[in-house]
Amino acid sequence: MIEFKFKSYEGKVSRGLAVMARKMVKRSLGVANKNFKKNIGLRDHSLADLAALDHPYARRHGETGKSLHDPYWMVHKQTGELASAGVMEPISVETSDAVTGNFGFKMGDKAIYIVAGTSKMIPRPVVWGSLGQVKGEVYAIFREEFNNRFKGQAGAKI
Repeated sequence: MIEFKFKSYEGKVSRGLAVMARKMVKRSLGVANKNFKKNIGLRDHSLADLAALDHPYARRHGETGKSLHDPYWMVHKQTGELASAGVMEPISVETSDAVTGNFGFKMGDKAIYIVAGTSKMIPRPVVWGSLGQVKGEVYAIFREEFNNRFKGQAGAKI
């Protein structure tokens, strides 16, 4: 999970700081969702191929299944349900003295079985894995926005 918190030292969050926080989250989510969509859209194996490969994501093959991809948690697109239902969204709270938030994830009814696994299928943490792959880029967006907003002010570096 990527989490952020801005707290004003003057006792209240300025309108500019709240706008900056929303802008950072919007830019970051664009990066995160693009990477997530890439990681859940593999087309190199059909359902028939996966069956012929002895169901490589079955729990009987161990904690990470049979190795088809690196990272192991990438998902093959079949029905498109995960791609259409799964999206990262900002969850933020603004108070008079702070802006806090994180990225949440919303998914369809069946998508949870891919991410959390079942009694027969390994869990594939594609949401967290996808976020982890772009974490540096997301933090760079935060740094850029923060440094631009407070350019020239003493001690204002992230």
